[in-house]
Amino acid sequence: MSEQNSADRLVGSDRVLAVLAELARHPDGIGLEEMARAVASPKPTVHRALAALRRAGLAAQHGHGRYVLGDEFLRMAFAHHEARPDHVRVMPVLRALCERYGETAHYAVLDGPSVVYRSKLDPADGAVRLSSVVGGRNPAHCTAVGKVLLADALRTEDAVRAWADGRPLERPTERSIGTAGSCTPSSYASASRATPPTTRRTSPASTAWPSPPT
Repeated sequence: MSEQNSADRLVGSDRVLAVLAELARHPDGIGLEEMARAVASPKPTVHRALAALRRAGLAAQHGHGRYVLGDEFLRMAFAHHEARPDHVRVMPVLRALCERYGETAHYAVLDGPSVVYRSKLDPADGAVRLSSVVGGRNPAHCTAVGKVLLADALRTEDAVRAWADGRPLERPTERSIGTAGSCTPSSYASASRATPPTTRRTSPASTAWPSPPT
């Protein structure tokens, strides 16, 4: 990481949170020296941050001095997700769709230029497993679930321009849309209507509920 100005250096709770976030990027563990470089902080202060996280059960130290997320962090994250009201409400629908079509079912919401997956259910067998993860993101303009949600949210050309905000659009593939000019309300509406069931069923709850159901 490039050297930061003193005004930009992480201090106090910000440093602890940065260390926690960095741990999540290293499921195989990360050493103290590597962590210090990643968060651009001295090793003694990073060590104190890790010690605080370990006391809370949010980090653990494995062999060879490498640090990983702690079991308590995982317990809290999974328990919170399973109890979220929108997840609880949508799961019966995802389960029914998953059983009916034998494919992965998603519940996702729009967040700026991205879709965020809030819930996911894979069939017991017989389907291709998708790489999407709960909490993960994909560009809204080039995913089936995103196009369905954008068709509902962007009803006018002005709404499309405001959503794009002048930024270049991410292009995961060469065929992906790269400019806001290619994103029209009519194209999203037609894409939503034309998406066959075999594709749309990967995002059924989003199709039914652009926001959490009540």
